[in-house]
Amino acid sequence: MKTNRTTENTESTESHVAPDISRLIHAFRKEPHDRTPNFEIAINKTNAQALLGHALPDGYSFWNEDVLADVISMAKLVGQDAIPCALRMHAKHASVRTMDDIAAIVPPSMNDMRGKMERYLAAVKGTGIGVCANLAGPLTAAYMSAGPTAIESFMLMIYEQPELVARLLDLYTKFALDVIEATKDIPFHFFYIGDDVTGFMSPDHLAQLWAPREAKIIEAARATGRPVMCHCCGPMKDVLPFFADWKVNAINPVQTVVNDVYAIHEKYPDFTIVGNICVQELLSFGTPEAVAADTKEHIRRLSDRRGYVVASSHSIIDTVKPENYRALVEAAHAGTY
Repeated sequence: MKTNRTTENTESTESHVAPDISRLIHAFRKEPHDRTPNFEIAINKTNAQALLGHALPDGYSFWNEDVLADVISMAKLVGQDAIPCALRMHAKHASVRTMDDIAAIVPPSMNDMRGKMERYLAAVKGTGIGVCANLAGPLTAAYMSAGPTAIESFMLMIYEQPELVARLLDLYTKFALDVIEATKDIPFHFFYIGDDVTGFMSPDHLAQLWAPREAKIIEAARATGRPVMCHCCGPMKDVLPFFADWKVNAINPVQTVVNDVYAIHEKYPDFTIVGNICVQELLSFGTPEAVAADTKEHIRRLSDRRGYVVASSHSIIDTVKPENYRALVEAAHAGTY
């Protein structure tokens, strides 16, 4: 995907479009870089097939290693500066009801986690594309594995089986910490830690159940010297003070319906914001012209300290029009500071 952008030194357009992980790392650290980065945590099947021009297998996921070559091809086409390598553990959906269920969970081996990251880095060698370690925060992993009804069962367990909740959260926290320790010597580029924790839990429960465990994960990630991006869908007002205290570099996706991105930027100027281009109304149902205008407005208003990364307010889901995704990417390619 190319733009019509030119420069005074007649540098080729391709150099501005090609992925460059240093561009994204500079944005996370509020350092100078050539153009606005773009980064999506996932590109779903409709847009992936439109980009690639061929069918993808049933069960396709941007995070599955079996489509890694296609993911790299997409990153090249849209100039995405990094791809995620999912180093996660999930118990069977809605399967955990007792302590025995937790005891039966067998975490993936750390050798497997190391091997996967090494394969991703080998696959992107020479492309300019970076790789981030995609970790699951403890709360989402716990509430999705609680049964018989995910989320609802977990909320009841908080009151009826608090020891089980603590054990389950500790299991996922330990796994994330083990992954960080096992892979810290491998030269991947940053951490993406996802935990959708707001909109249904009280601030007190967040502070008691989530924050102490998440803090350990982020502290361990930061200790490796890499930037940390935290993902949390929903309203972010209850988690932003924690992220600020923990010195998180970047926040994502800052969903438009429940967050005022410009107010967040004013209150928390040290965060690099990754996202907030509206998936619902704009990318799914708007026009390319409206997408381009909104993306340029985000770049103009959020890049004052070089800290904005163009991305959607969730991910590139199947309702997103391919022509609108192209408009978003092209606006990022044209973005300068």
